[in-house]
Amino acid sequence: MKEKPIIIFLHGMGGAKKDSYIFKKVFSEYIFIPFIYDSTLKKSIKELANDLQEFISIHISSKQSFSLVGVSAGGVISEYYIKTKQPKQLTHFYSICSPHKGTYLSKYLWKKREGVQDLFKGSSLLKRLEKLDYPKGIKVGSLYSKYDLLVPGFSGSNGASSHTNFPLHWIIHFMPYVAKKAKQFIENDNN
Repeated sequence: MKEKPIIIFLHGMGGAKKDSYIFKKVFSEYIFIPFIYDSTLKKSIKELANDLQEFISIHISSKQSFSLVGVSAGGVISEYYIKTKQPKQLTHFYSICSPHKGTYLSKYLWKKREGVQDLFKGSSLLKRLEKLDYPKGIKVGSLYSKYDLLVPGFSGSNGASSHTNFPLHWIIHFMPYVAKKAKQFIENDNN
């Protein structure tokens, strides 16, 4: 009997387990594992990526493959993990409205939260990530909105990208079509 595929889901800043509800429904035939972290982003993105690595080592054996789906900051945490840890079992990474190229809002909000400052456009962390490549064999895609009020323009574009006109960053993960786009990307071998 073939094992069920595994999805690890990362919510965004201010998120919680409830943010994975729609995705869990859409990915019902998968082993769905939400990575719940301190979404205040007091820790740096690097520290949260290290936490993700430890979480994965506990929940997934070295023989199991898996996919990552990250929303907003969860996508950048995933990107840092992938590019610096080079996980061999990872097959797909899909980000949703993640500030891969930064956001300006972090300059004005929560200045003492290291993870928030890591998301600022032009931060040293984002510059480092821009210089690193994804490991070969990992399919990378994203959903972004150039009308997103928090992650504007093409900042959320990463890999094989698709665009949505939906501008409300804070609730996009509650839209079923968003979870379906992630599932379609992961299941489509032609990407």
